[in-house]
Amino acid sequence: MRPIYTTTLSVGGGYDIDATINIGGSTYLGPVSEVTNDMIPGVSYWGSAAIAAGGNIGLTGFYQPTSTGLGVVGGTINIGGGIPFGPLPFNASGGVSTTNVIH
Repeated sequence: MRPIYTTTLSVGGGYDIDATINIGGSTYLGPVSEVTNDMIPGVSYWGSAAIAAGGNIGLTGFYQPTSTGLGVVGGTINIGGGIPFGPLPFNASGGVSTTNVIH
């Protein structure tokens, strides 16, 4: 096992204060025979949207292409409590993340 670090660039609009439980998973789209432990590094493209008005519910999805196949897709449902922090009770964002293994 090696340590990793992730750098994220994002853009979005809307603010809220929340505490959520995140439930989700991911799926590799290529052949199982191509799955390796070194597939984590790379660029992930992600988007997220949430509504907060007493409660908070949101969705986050991502796609990470891989050099050995079609890529990895995943998603998370975010459920919890939230308070809008501004005139609109929703927010959305998207961006790019890179994950690297420290050797």
